Amino acid sequence: MAKTTVRGQISDMIREVERAAKQIRNEVRKQYKATPKVLDQAASQLRRGAAEAAYQVERYIHEVRLDLEAAAKRKSTGAKASAAKRTTKKRAAKKTAAKKSTKKRARKR
Repeated sequence: MAKTTVRGQISDMIREVERAAKQIRNEVRKQYKATPKVLDQAASQLRRGAAEAAYQVERYIHEVRLDLEAAAKRKSTGAKASAAKRTTKKRAAKKTAAKKSTKKRARKR
């Protein structure tokens, strides 16, 4: 189940958290059904609270996934951009060197 890529590890972690949230919701539902009618209101509030907590966890995990994917894109784009900058700098250096050499030739004539 352990994947070597970062994206695979993130997906595994997200699946695990979602599975745990689903299990918590199911356990709360079972407890709610097993409660006597006297505790019905308290159990209902507990169930709603657990559902809200599970929703917040799932939303947070989704946001974390999006942030990590965006950071990975920025990192890969940044590497490409810096490589392009290096190439551009090399080209500029070659052009200036070529200009200097042609100026020297012109002076000699």
